[in-house]
Amino acid sequence: MMDVLASGTVGEHRKPLYVLNYQGFYDDLKHLAEHMRGLRFLPKEESYKPIYVDSLEEIYQMIH
Repeated sequence: MMDVLASGTVGEHRKPLYVLNYQGFYDDLKHLAEHMRGLRFLPKEESYKPIYVDSLEEIYQMIH
């Protein structure tokens, strides 16, 4: 996942990255990225960000 995120950030692809955040499993990762943006370790205006969803149904609705 991190490789896809990094390669998307530098423009190697434009494919969406959907993250199934079931029961908040990736909440800490999401907060870490926000914290790193605040410290300027990540760009504030990222052109490529993962799309966090809570269910597979959300992904299905987004792509159809």
